[in-house]
Amino acid sequence: MIGRLGQSGYACPAFMPEAALPASKIGDDSRDAVAMVARCLDLALAEAATPPGARAAEVERARRGLQMACRSAQKLKSRRQGSPVIADLEGGSLPVDLQTLTSEMRACTLCTDLPLGPNPIFQISAAARMLIVGQAPGRITHAKGRPFDDPSGDRLRAWLALDRETFYTDPRIGIFPMGLCFPGGGPGGDKPPPEICARTWRQPVLDRLPKVELTLVLGAYAIAWHLPHLKGKSVVQAVQSAAEGQGKVFVLPHPSPRNNRWLRQNAWFEETVVPRIQATVRRLLGAPAGHAGHGAEEGPHG
Repeated sequence: MIGRLGQSGYACPAFMPEAALPASKIGDDSRDAVAMVARCLDLALAEAATPPGARAAEVERARRGLQMACRSAQKLKSRRQGSPVIADLEGGSLPVDLQTLTSEMRACTLCTDLPLGPNPIFQISAAARMLIVGQAPGRITHAKGRPFDDPSGDRLRAWLALDRETFYTDPRIGIFPMGLCFPGGGPGGDKPPPEICARTWRQPVLDRLPKVELTLVLGAYAIAWHLPHLKGKSVVQAVQSAAEGQGKVFVLPHPSPRNNRWLRQNAWFEETVVPRIQATVRRLLGAPAGHAGHGAEEGPHG
């Protein structure tokens, strides 16, 4: 395993021999992390062949990439040891708070094939009491830099009985999609959110949102992650299965106007499920909260 990054001396204890896993036990996260470290090492070793300015930029890119890789590998190690720490590049360990994670997410460049480039869009605060989970930002959301700023968002806010200002400025409302960036279009619509996004960021962020008491799940990929027992179910089956808010989770159909027909055919959702959601939202957000800046983020394809 790799412990140091070329001549620069960056150390990652997660990759030292004593932290190595047997080959048969290395999971997808470890493989991703090791592959990223190898790539970062190549960048560092190539620095002698690049001009000083470009070399500094490459080294910084390598450092950021290695930090993400260390975090991914150390997450596996921490699960076994029950330790909420990650590897420090200088060879120690340090706690990771939500602010650090959100900063890392905003700077994320893990995906190199995004057609419009990286633009992580999410809205996260440690004060969050409810979390809206979609799939990934759509093209319009990518351009606006704000989730649900469209007719879909208007309907979603109506379902929650929230006005725009509260929706975007109340720190108790979080928005955290499965994919943080627009993944690009495909034959049947937008591409799926890249798996590496959820694998890298999702659990560390959720672990640092202890106040969340309501999760609203939209879309097949969000359902598969948050409610794996409903994976592969139809929208009707999934919404009905979570209609009582079991486990503090509701499944919502996509609020897009393109779903008008589904809503007409399943009027029970707005007649019975929406009032339950609104009652929960009133309970959680009944007292005014101070405003906080929003980091931006998506809805299913908001």
